[in-house]
Amino acid sequence: MKKVLVFSALLAASSLAHAVDDPHSHTGMYIESLCEEIKADSGKGDSDHYLDQLKVRSGRGVSSSAMNKPEFQDDEAEDVVDAFMDLDEDQRIALAKDPAKCRTDVLAELKKQE
Repeated sequence: MKKVLVFSALLAASSLAHAVDDPHSHTGMYIESLCEEIKADSGKGDSDHYLDQLKVRSGRGVSSSAMNKPEFQDDEAEDVVDAFMDLDEDQRIALAKDPAKCRTDVLAELKKQE
């Protein structure tokens, strides 16, 4: 069982590292934040809620005096949220219990939409 968990975590990390070819892309960060939020609310939020939470989370940890604040990419965040919302309800609820699977499944769904 531990091997499966370790493998899943490595697979998720690898997938996120290669989520997009663009080095300025925020997709991996948005997927990570979305899966954290899904875990917090058991996957029962709507797309507007998740988009709002991604905006809030993207601004955390950035000093108000920082010179280069990361810009929130609405289209990219919306694509990530849409990929999650395209999954069926039972799958969304199940992913709330498994953040590693959440990351891989959302990324897979996002790649299907491209």
